[in-house]
Amino acid sequence: MIASEVSDGVDGYVARRYGQVSAVGKILDPMADSLYRISVFSAFVANQWMPVWMFLIMAWREIAMSYLRIVAEQKIGTMAARSSGKVKAFFQGATQLLVVFAYASMGPTLSPDLGLAVWLALLVSTVLSAGSLIDYILVIIRGLRAGSN
Repeated sequence: MIASEVSDGVDGYVARRYGQVSAVGKILDPMADSLYRISVFSAFVANQWMPVWMFLIMAWREIAMSYLRIVAEQKIGTMAARSSGKVKAFFQGATQLLVVFAYASMGPTLSPDLGLAVWLALLVSTVLSAGSLIDYILVIIRGLRAGSN
């Protein structure tokens, strides 16, 4: 998990640093990141480390974003990553590490304090996922309105 998060950051840095950013990369890189994170969160649900409703909100956001990026590409141009998406991604990555380390160190039963910390981290990641989706939807709406003027 650490290697995946670090390699994603390095990949983005190298692409921007050497001018290797492309329209296809702006679509495929976030899709790959989404598949990775949703795979990890689905394992959390399978192990009962995460409520299903949180997973569904996060998964729905990622699926919706795939379609929104395609719509944006066709109607207003390539939509670059926004700070709301980057913050969401950071918190999701940190949350995944926290959850894995918590269960790896404590076993199947977390102490009440650690259990609360894990739940709160998952809740923040869920809220940030929903907020990020709303942010992207608003950007697309603004772009569509600007294009019709």
